[in-house]
Amino acid sequence: MSLDAAQNEPLQPKDLPSPPAVLTQVMRLANDANVKREELARVIAADPMFAAELIRVANSPFYGLMATVKTVSRALVVLGDRTVRCLAICFAARDVIGKLGFGPDDLADFWEDALRRGTAARRLARLTRQADPEEAFTVGLLLEFGVVVLLSKHRGKLADWRLARRELPDARRVRERSLFGTTHDAVAQELLKIWGLPDALVVAVAQHHQAEVLQGGRLGLPALALICDRIGAIFTAHDSHQALASVRSALGASGIISSQALDELVGAVSADVTEAAAAFGIRVRQAPSQIDMLQDANRALTKLNLSYEELTVRLERTLQEKEQLAGELQKANQRLRELVYFDPLTGLANRRHFEESFLEEIERLKSTNGCLTLLMVDLDHFKRVNDDHGHPTGDGALKAVAEAIQRTLRKGDLASRFGGEEMAILMADASEIDGQRAAERIRLAIERVVLDGPNGRVPLTASLGGTTEYTTGLQRDDAPMCMRRIIETADRALYAAKRAGRNRVMWSETF
Repeated sequence: MSLDAAQNEPLQPKDLPSPPAVLTQVMRLANDANVKREELARVIAADPMFAAELIRVANSPFYGLMATVKTVSRALVVLGDRTVRCLAICFAARDVIGKLGFGPDDLADFWEDALRRGTAARRLARLTRQADPEEAFTVGLLLEFGVVVLLSKHRGKLADWRLARRELPDARRVRERSLFGTTHDAVAQELLKIWGLPDALVVAVAQHHQAEVLQGGRLGLPALALICDRIGAIFTAHDSHQALASVRSALGASGIISSQALDELVGAVSADVTEAAAAFGIRVRQAPSQIDMLQDANRALTKLNLSYEELTVRLERTLQEKEQLAGELQKANQRLRELVYFDPLTGLANRRHFEESFLEEIERLKSTNGCLTLLMVDLDHFKRVNDDHGHPTGDGALKAVAEAIQRTLRKGDLASRFGGEEMAILMADASEIDGQRAAERIRLAIERVVLDGPNGRVPLTASLGGTTEYTTGLQRDDAPMCMRRIIETADRALYAAKRAGRNRVMWSETF
């Protein structure tokens, strides 16, 4: 069937590109609650190109990890299974689109638009803490996938698409229907179902033109998709002011973030696109040169045509507002610190803050007679929580577990979200006995968490692995090498606890 067929007729699988074999395998394993992380790592490692891409992207500035990731297994631990699954989807889309035979300029335009939507959705998810940032990025990247499929069947309509690209999202969708008899979201929905993507991602792509997703005051994946599509139009539409007004209207309906936060987000998108393009090996068009930007600024200044007196009044007003602006700057710096050092979902320290604190503690203890204990915590069968109750319940489980862990720790202990559903606790000046007692308290606290999902009670347990290092051991290596060794030792204890039946504590000296 041709994609020019009547809009009510379903698309046929033969009209859609097939997914790469490695994506099919990753999706199959990721959707199986009984599959262990080690098996997923083996499947990925069996495809050298995919494994190399995964490790390269994990080490790129786009993820900003402190320690170098050298193996697929470590990438799964650091990034989490959900993020690796999202990366597999992004790699597959990139490779399939690259083989459809479009010219480099059209491809560059498409990817620049897609990365704007993806990075805007990622930032918005981090800011609102109501969706997984990497899933939001993946959804944003895939929003216009259907357009590429349609154009691959109708190359003669590329010129029409270039014009439609300059319109606002809803008007562009109307133009698509007149050109192809269907729309990009309908095509993408069928394609992503065939590829075996999670229902949450498929629904978000399919519903991102439905205003109803903004109701309820929550920015789930469908609402994030709608808003990031409109943010992308700010950069491409003929009427950028109307595009911005559309974004403000959508966010006003949710009432979640301020106009200032939106302005900061939009201002960061261009740098994010450059960083993401480099990470994924995607070509985008060159940003305007400094000379062009300066000429634009001069033209804008000439249009304003402000008199000296007007400038003086503005200066006086600015000086009067100095104290207020200083207070706002202080608040902004505090928000920035939270973004840089803390995980937006759980409120625990993020990986960067954890590793910086770990290295400082090692250097401090090298000159004293002390010790430190590291606990690694991994939720048991966490994938089943997401599959049986949905990702919002999974996010609620992570928050509840983080709160339970915080309640059991001493004042100076540092709890962090290490990756996915894995958490790490650094306990300075804690002996092996102290660490084992703390680990058991954490295990019991998680077991007692009461959490209800849409399908009933959600049981939660965790496996823990721990190790204690004394001054003499800390002095053997430099701080980064010492940190990696301690993490790997605690990790082995954690996996020993998993193998022994889960919901238990294993120590590095007991397996």
